[in-house]
Amino acid sequence: MGKLQLPAERKRDKSILVHIRDRDCVAIEACYHKKCYTTYTNFLNFEPNEEKAGKLYEKSYEYFCEEVIKKKFIINKEIMFMSTLFKAFVKVVADKEGLDASNYRAHRF
Repeated sequence: MGKLQLPAERKRDKSILVHIRDRDCVAIEACYHKKCYTTYTNFLNFEPNEEKAGKLYEKSYEYFCEEVIKKKFIINKEIMFMSTLFKAFVKVVADKEGLDASNYRAHRF
């Protein structure tokens, strides 16, 4: 139950906080479905290391935004499958930074 207040505060979820803020969830007998709780708190397991946040693939990301996102999507109004977009990003990372980004994954928050 202790993990419920932290994600609610980070999400600024007033509908949850109004019931649990500064209260003992066990004492108030808070109940939820296991799957709902897991989905609600799952992003806590994938938070990036603050030391590395924003630095991983930084050069590649800037180039990718300019060359792919801005030029292809915004200016030329192209359409691309996500798998093709991902492969393009992996290639940019390999070319610009010499790193393998094939295991890169963006998580929903």
